[in-house]
Amino acid sequence: MNKTSTALVLLVLGAGSTGCSSSTPAPSPTGEVSEPIICSADDLPQVQRNTTNGSTARKNLDAMIDGRRGLVERRPNDLSARILLASLLLERTQYAGTFDDFDEAFEHAEAAVERHPDDGRAHLLLGQVQSAVHEFDAALVSIEEAEAHGVDGHDLWLTIQLARGENLDEVLAERKAQAAAYPTFGNHAAYAAARAAVGDFEGSDQSYYDALTSYADVSPLPFAWVAFQRGVMWSEMADRPEYGCAFYGAGLSRLPTYVVATTHMSEIESRSDHGPAIERMRGIVDKTSDPEPAGFLGELLLLQNPDDPEAPALIAWAKARYDELLGKYPLAFADHGAEFFMGPGDDAERALQLALSNLENRRNDRAYSIGIEAALNADRPQLACELATEAGTDRPNVGLSDLVAEVLASCESL
Repeated sequence: MNKTSTALVLLVLGAGSTGCSSSTPAPSPTGEVSEPIICSADDLPQVQRNTTNGSTARKNLDAMIDGRRGLVERRPNDLSARILLASLLLERTQYAGTFDDFDEAFEHAEAAVERHPDDGRAHLLLGQVQSAVHEFDAALVSIEEAEAHGVDGHDLWLTIQLARGENLDEVLAERKAQAAAYPTFGNHAAYAAARAAVGDFEGSDQSYYDALTSYADVSPLPFAWVAFQRGVMWSEMADRPEYGCAFYGAGLSRLPTYVVATTHMSEIESRSDHGPAIERMRGIVDKTSDPEPAGFLGELLLLQNPDDPEAPALIAWAKARYDELLGKYPLAFADHGAEFFMGPGDDAERALQLALSNLENRRNDRAYSIGIEAALNADRPQLACELATEAGTDRPNVGLSDLVAEVLASCESL
C-alpha cells in the first residue's frame, strides 16, 4: 500500500472520530489511587517490523501537505490533488490534534464541489470531511449527490453507520466480505472496527493484526494508528487496561508525539500514580492545539496539589479552546466537550447539553456512557434512568453495561 492509499484509508476509518476512537470515555481521575496496572499484551499477536523513525514520518506528512498545497495553488482545477490534500489534512488531525486542519479540509472540499459540480468524487470528498466532524446527516446528503453523479459512496455510508451505532449487523457482514475478497490493510482494519463495535474483541484484535501483516510500506503511522485502536478497544471497550496500555506504549514507541495515545496512556497511569502521568502530559501539552491534554494536565495538577498555580491557566486555555472548537464544529467536539465540562471545566449543565446533543447525533455505546454520566453529574437521576433504560443492559461495551446495571438498580428507589 502506498502513502496515498494509506492516507485515504485512515481518512475513511477516522471519519467517525476527531482523534479519538468511538469507545467508552475514560473516567475522570480522582484523588484515589489503585495498584499499578502491569501493561502486557504478550499473549496477543504482534507484528515485529522495522519502520522509519516517527519524527521523520511526521515531517514527511507535513512536507506532503505543503507539497500538495503548492500543487493545488498551481493547478486549482486538479480535483485529485484536492482530494489527496484534504485526506492528508484529516490524517494529521488523527496524530497531532491539529484541528485547524478541519478548516482547510472544508475549504478544499467545498472548492472541489464548486469547481466540479458534476463530478461525484467532489461530492464524496465533501461527505468525507463532513463525516470527519460528525456532520453525518449532511454527509449522507453528499453521498446521495456523489452517487447521483456516478460515484459509489457505500463505503462511507458503512463508516457512518458504524460511527452512529446503527445497522451494525449489516456493517459487520459487508466488512467481513470485503476483507475476505480483498485482504488489504484498509479492509482488515475496517472489519476490525466493526467486530469491536459488536463486542467481538478477540476477533477484532486478530483483524487489526491481519491489517498490519498485509501492510507493505515502511511508514510507522499505520502501525501507531492500529496500536492505538487496539489500545482503546481493550482498555475502554473490553475493560482490559493491561492490554490497552501495552498497545498505547507500542503506538508511542512508533510515534512519540501521538497526542491521543499519550493522553490515554496517561489516564491509565494516573489511576495509580499522578506523577508519571503529569510528566507524560507535560511532554505534549505545548505541541498541540487539542484542548484535552491541557484540561487533563490541569486536572491532574489539582489532584496532586489543590493550590497548584499552573493548573487554572491550563484549564482556562482548554475551556477557551473548547469554546472555539464547539463554535465551529459542535457535533465533532460535543463528546469531549461534555467530558471536559463534567470535569475540570466545572459546568455540569453545559456538559449535559453537549452530551444530549451528541446522543441526538449518534446513539452508540460511547454516546450513551457520556449521556448517563452527564445526567448523574448534573443531578438528574431520572434522566439517567431514562437513558440507561434506553441503552439497555445487553451492550458490547463492558463499562457501559456495568454503568447501566448500576444506574438501573438505583432507579428502583426513585
